[in-house]
Amino acid sequence: MTQKPLFVVDLDDVLAQSVQAFVDFSNQHFAAGITMDDYNEDWSTMWGTDYEETERRAAIMRKHDIHQTYKPMPGAFEALQALRPKYRLVVLTSRRESIKASTTAWLEQYYPGIFDDILFSGIWDRSDRSTGELHLMTKGDQYKELGAAYVIDDHLKHAAAANTHGAVGILFGAYPWNRHDSLPAGVVYCQGWPEVAEYFNGRI
Repeated sequence: MTQKPLFVVDLDDVLAQSVQAFVDFSNQHFAAGITMDDYNEDWSTMWGTDYEETERRAAIMRKHDIHQTYKPMPGAFEALQALRPKYRLVVLTSRRESIKASTTAWLEQYYPGIFDDILFSGIWDRSDRSTGELHLMTKGDQYKELGAAYVIDDHLKHAAAANTHGAVGILFGAYPWNRHDSLPAGVVYCQGWPEVAEYFNGRI
């Protein structure tokens, strides 16, 4: 029996409406004065804080389980439900493994029966705590190891890395951090899940 193609799905701002909730919490608890336009996945850069303060704020956010308050992305469940018969669906997230249990519970609440596995990239778990250096890497090696056929992510570097390793990279969402004048060859842009469903319509 031929194995179904693997579709790797990012979590934050692809499955979950994350950044706006993150910005609101930052402004309420830290007087950060930031907007969606300021968002950066390197939180120390976004907040203008050193490593210790960044970690302190991150711990507060984890304590409040802010990620549990995120709402699901409109249209995502329906689109993925339609894709599931033809594709193996796997979540690959950059979240820290310390919130693995609550992340899994959130996915089971909003996307029951959709995903075959939930994987954590470990990008932020591999920071150097002695120097505060953050090792920003792509997920490309993991796409290759998994044998991904399709990847959807809201960051261009990850969508482009997918293409480098033989997968179709889908850049998701109309966000300040992924605005683009042009895309690398092999990267497809979809503003929302209805567009993702339309893209796959001829492939299902």
